[in-house]
Amino acid sequence: MKSDNQIQHIKNRYPNNYERFSGWFGEIVRNPDYIIETAKPNTALILKEIITEKERFKTVLRLATSADNKAYKNSIITFMKIDEKEWNRLLRNKRVLYKKK
Repeated sequence: MKSDNQIQHIKNRYPNNYERFSGWFGEIVRNPDYIIETAKPNTALILKEIITEKERFKTVLRLATSADNKAYKNSIITFMKIDEKEWNRLLRNKRVLYKKK
């Protein structure tokens, strides 16, 4: 789930990425390669490699919890393409909460 503000943020910060890759958002969230711990509460960093595109992505997801307002939903905060060096740095330096088998 993405709000208009979140969509505009992605379009402004990462031109062409939203148009090229928004169709992958569902797959990224449903089938991440890694979920990485973040400093912000109820927020996760998702790493996903899109094999057909041979590109890697970093997605920040805000997770709705039982303590939240019932109207809150999981939502994508931001999304960006990253290079192999950044992908490896995140896996080396951050706590991995989930790894796809």
